[in-house]
Amino acid sequence: MNNVITWQQYLSEFNRAVGWRIYQMSPSLFTSHHVKNGRRVTSRPTPIGCSVLLRFEQRHFLVTAAHIFKRFHYDAIGLFYETKMHYLEGRFQLSNSTLDEADKVDIAIIELTDMFVKKLPDFFQFFDLNTFNLDHSDQVGMTYLLVGSPLSRYKLKLDIQKVVNEPFIFRTSRVDHPSTFPKLGVQKSTHLLVEYTRKRVRKSNDGTYITGPALNGMSGSGIWITPSFVSQNNFSDIKFYPTGILIEYHSEHCCVVSTRLRVVTEILKQCFNVPISKSKLLDLNFITNQIPSSSLPLRSSQL
Repeated sequence: MNNVITWQQYLSEFNRAVGWRIYQMSPSLFTSHHVKNGRRVTSRPTPIGCSVLLRFEQRHFLVTAAHIFKRFHYDAIGLFYETKMHYLEGRFQLSNSTLDEADKVDIAIIELTDMFVKKLPDFFQFFDLNTFNLDHSDQVGMTYLLVGSPLSRYKLKLDIQKVVNEPFIFRTSRVDHPSTFPKLGVQKSTHLLVEYTRKRVRKSNDGTYITGPALNGMSGSGIWITPSFVSQNNFSDIKFYPTGILIEYHSEHCCVVSTRLRVVTEILKQCFNVPISKSKLLDLNFITNQIPSSSLPLRSSQL
């Protein structure tokens, strides 16, 4: 029997398998509070953004876009899995670069407590920063995986009291036109731009074009690299690593803006004293806003 498949079919299976592994490191953030008539009230958990889980030796971190923590009460933000809300607990740090505001670092990092990590469901996984290629080069023809959960893909199933969603796994390419960076107020050394034309999203299984989801709720998700497409074991042996954290989408430029992960590791080095290698391509000093660690115990909230 002929088991030959097309490259498009292979890529579809590749993206689905690798994207699912990345998805386990890319939890959505939820809030259980909102403001009504000027008062803060408890509500059903609502998705507000995405994040990436990182690990360095025995320390665990959650990275996301700082603007999420500026819009919502930080002590009511957590990860929601099946029917339980796991409120974030740890040391919260928001980055402010000493560079001009136009650099838009927009990164929040939480060093999670050991107790929080121990109580997380096994579904969630942490990317090991010891395997991270800090100063990888942007090679011609390199493609990237954008993995996260847009708000439009969430559904509340009242019959089973569970929030379900379909992750968005999208392979894309870099935006390298020199004029785009100054237009968006960012720099190539600190930011990575990738293409997203919503009305022209190519389906990986058959190559046809469809209208993709709006990227609302994708802030804080990762931009990932897969250095090789060759697999000997049903894609379980494929290496991948994050290269950026999504902070903005500009539809007029068909462009997703992400802060490079080398900026994140520099914040970890300077503000959390993580003994990670220093980037050779970056020279930044950070002033940070530290949010006091939550004194609240880890809580669970039913829908």
